[in-house]
Amino acid sequence: MARVMNTVQNPIVAALGPAFADLPNALQKLHSGTDVRRYSGRTVVRHGPSVIARILLRLGGFPPQGSGLPLRFTITPDAQGEAWARDFDGHVTQSRLRAGRAGQVVERFGPFHITMQPVATPTSLSFPVVAIHCLGFALPRRLLPKNPSYESVDASGAVIFDIGAELPVLGQLIGYRGTLRPEACDAPAAIATA
Repeated sequence: MARVMNTVQNPIVAALGPAFADLPNALQKLHSGTDVRRYSGRTVVRHGPSVIARILLRLGGFPPQGSGLPLRFTITPDAQGEAWARDFDGHVTQSRLRAGRAGQVVERFGPFHITMQPVATPTSLSFPVVAIHCLGFALPRRLLPKNPSYESVDASGAVIFDIGAELPVLGQLIGYRGTLRPEACDAPAAIATA
């Protein structure tokens, strides 16, 4: 059996272009490759208090609140981009990441399509939101989250993440932060049958 190579470039690598090389090595490993990548760690999940926030979180399939939750993050590349699965202590939140317009990526959570313009530095990767669509309707730009999510690396080499959505009128929707370390992966991206 021969392995079939994924010829589609990783969405974040494509969005960043040469700036991808500016990222710390641990973030480059997280966001590149054609094989399945698995990471595990711990996280704190916090929700906004409003009823509207709870409804939006349910629609997006987001996890319940908790502190010190085990987290397993799996990235599965395919021809359309990547499937991202986040297992928050048994609650799985799935999304799809694909390349967008030049310099952008689009992540889909249920009916939400979130367009981000990743920014690489020698110490971090941030994800400013530039558009959100729900069921084909665009959220007005003045209502977009102003606090970009980010990833960095601690002194031990673990990936630190702080993901959040705080909307100008609604306030906090969700936030989760924590650390991740790579697991050994034994599953290739695709296998050809003879």
